[in-house]
Amino acid sequence: MLGICRILGICFTIFFKHRMANKEHLEILKSGIDRWNAWRTENADVRPDLSGADLSRANLRQADLHAVGLNRTNLCWADLSGASLSEANLHGLIYNHHIRWPANFDPAVRGAINLDELE
Repeated sequence: MLGICRILGICFTIFFKHRMANKEHLEILKSGIDRWNAWRTENADVRPDLSGADLSRANLRQADLHAVGLNRTNLCWADLSGASLSEANLHGLIYNHHIRWPANFDPAVRGAINLDELE
């Protein structure tokens, strides 16, 4: 299944290469959740764009992803437990049953694609 996640992530990146994640935002996120959350607090007026990023297997527990562009992002096997996803754009985001979502969160309602349902 990871192979399918990676392949779809690569396809999204190629097909939508004109609309990719903001490199600065992605680097801040990859530097750690504490730094990311502090940056979000200091830059509350910024709407981060992580569109098309490969965040498979990412530890995003407790991340402030409020109003973040996550469309076409690969989140297979990621852990988003406790993350804030209010107003986040999840259209076309891909995930599988291994992902850990915040309690009572339904990604399908927000336009995310469950790879397990495509098999």
